[in-house]
Amino acid sequence: MFDLKYIISFDIIIYSFRKKELIMATISNVVRVDSGRGHIPEDDEKEQEPVSPANWLAPLEQVDQLALPLKRREIAYTKLNSFPDTLKMSAIDRIAQSTLECSGIFCEGSKTEILSLQDLTIMRLLNLSPLPPCLMNWYKALYRLNALPKKIPPLPNHIHHILESKCPIYGDPKKEDGTNVKVKDTHVLYLIPKEFKSLNYFEREILKPYGQTNCKDQNPLQFYIFDDNDRREHGDKPFADTHWVLMSKDVLPDSKNKSWATLTGLVESLARKNCVDYEIPTLQEAFAVMMLHKVATGERLYDAGNELIRWNPTYISVALDLVIGSFKPSGVNIQYRYDDMDVLFTNYCGAAALRRF
Repeated sequence: MFDLKYIISFDIIIYSFRKKELIMATISNVVRVDSGRGHIPEDDEKEQEPVSPANWLAPLEQVDQLALPLKRREIAYTKLNSFPDTLKMSAIDRIAQSTLECSGIFCEGSKTEILSLQDLTIMRLLNLSPLPPCLMNWYKALYRLNALPKKIPPLPNHIHHILESKCPIYGDPKKEDGTNVKVKDTHVLYLIPKEFKSLNYFEREILKPYGQTNCKDQNPLQFYIFDDNDRREHGDKPFADTHWVLMSKDVLPDSKNKSWATLTGLVESLARKNCVDYEIPTLQEAFAVMMLHKVATGERLYDAGNELIRWNPTYISVALDLVIGSFKPSGVNIQYRYDDMDVLFTNYCGAAALRRF
């Protein structure tokens, strides 16, 4: 593992200078979000205008912004809500930082902070808990790979609402506890930096070295099948500019064994029905999400199944003639999608849905 104190030091320096501005902006956002209007799907389209790189954030600033709205709501249910605004802002700052520590952001061995009596009182009044994994896995994966960019585009202000809303893919079916299936249950959120450069570079320079050091037995952080012809065509294509993706964990229902035209139509229909910009992921996006999720959680998305179910793999189509999936303990397959008449293979292929921020 890499020593986190070297990785996050630059982030800490940057966001410490902007802490007051960050807290005030977040309080303003929470007031707006909690105004009673609720989350309207059409808002997604309005609020995702590109942000100039000059206004991008250090990664820890983004984590802080994710923590602050959650902790701001908790304050409303404690005695802290009766405190003066200046003290309340100090409480929010302390709670957010403590939440980050609970989430495993700060490494063991980093300098221990001596807390003031005020900080200790605040922490005693609240039950601090880690941020949900759906909000932290992106950071964990990139930190473990030593691949955190210095600056990143901010997530939408209403990302909490997006993740907590009813999943548009599965609609009305309920979970065992009677609640709706939510986006956070069926999607994963990751940052894909342009610093990955290309599939070949990402695998060779970032994934394989980490896997060889940290994975037991076999190294899953690599290509298992990537035909020479496909590698020549796709291996050195550059990643797009740094962006966020929210991608489905599984193929869409009833999307296996369909033509490419049908798959694109399914995703377009899903987008129109829910007023959300769903698209089919690119090859780079699909591979990056699979690898980052494995690093963060140990879980293989779009996996190969196992011998008990006769190795029933799952692939996602990313182009007319290209699929990715069948994630094994020894890596991921990128293969040519055979003619649609080849039912044996296309039975395993479906469509994933992805949103970009």
